[in-house]
Amino acid sequence: MHVLAEDDPLRPGTPILFHYLEHPAEIFQFSNGLAFYGGLLLCLPLAWWFLRRQKLPPGEVADIYGVAIPLGLVFGRIGCFLAGCCHGKPTGLPIGVVFEDPHSLARPLGVALHPTQLYAAGFALVLFGLMWWTKRRHRAFGGQVFLYFMVLYAAGRFLIEFLRNDNRGMHFGGFFSSSQVVAIPVMLTGLALLWWARSRQARRDEHLDPSPPLPADG
Repeated sequence: MHVLAEDDPLRPGTPILFHYLEHPAEIFQFSNGLAFYGGLLLCLPLAWWFLRRQKLPPGEVADIYGVAIPLGLVFGRIGCFLAGCCHGKPTGLPIGVVFEDPHSLARPLGVALHPTQLYAAGFALVLFGLMWWTKRRHRAFGGQVFLYFMVLYAAGRFLIEFLRNDNRGMHFGGFFSSSQVVAIPVMLTGLALLWWARSRQARRDEHLDPSPPLPADG
């Protein structure tokens, strides 16, 4: 996702794909995690294939990751804050953070910016708590937790993106970022799968209902 969709941070307005065409070996430096959605969207079909091959229940395994992924995102976004990447727009609010180290990826230096990395970390922490509670107390079917995570993360990420100001690939006249373009179908797909899974579970519950039929009139 980073290679195909984002802009070159050193050449604003220029797709970073051109840099990787000149240096293709850098595409395979897997130590650099640069786009969460790219990893997630590739992992989903590969994980499905692996779970089917190993005869593991996809819904049960997915719900474990529905709790684990947001917790991992907390630490990932704190790392973004320390590096200065994924920074926000200038702001006059007291919460603004000034980056001054010339090695920081944040721009412009010396100006208070929205700490969008910390917004994202706090949001991920809330998601972790909600997913943990859902898995332990409120889960009705396998896969529910992961689908909740998909929908809520996509919605929150969509909103936080409006405050970001890093070069990450913009579309529709600069109004939507690449992550927002991806977030919309992710959220809609998650909602559709939730509706389908709930309907399927309701039909199963009706089929397994042991209550006797009501007596006929007369």
